[in-house]
Amino acid sequence: MAIEIPKGYCLKFRDRSGLGAKGIHHFAGLIDSDYRGEIKVVLHNSSLVPYKIEKGDRIIQALLSPVIKANFSVVDELGATARGDGGFHSTGKK
Repeated sequence: MAIEIPKGYCLKFRDRSGLGAKGIHHFAGLIDSDYRGEIKVVLHNSSLVPYKIEKGDRIIQALLSPVIKANFSVVDELGATARGDGGFHSTGKK
């Protein structure tokens, strides 16, 4: 399959919940608006049960999303927050 994605948008892939529940997941995928080739999806079976995909099976969902352009600046310091530089499990603590 190949499609033309409107300028200013991208196509993001999401697992189908039914396959996800069976351990069939995709690897992260994003297609930019300037890509014109065939769309391919890489799937991973994390279960121990073989899963056969037939032609025409619905294996993935796609979400058309706007691309937001950001302007970044180099600074000497970052603004302070309550979390600071806390990593994993650092939110929600009282």
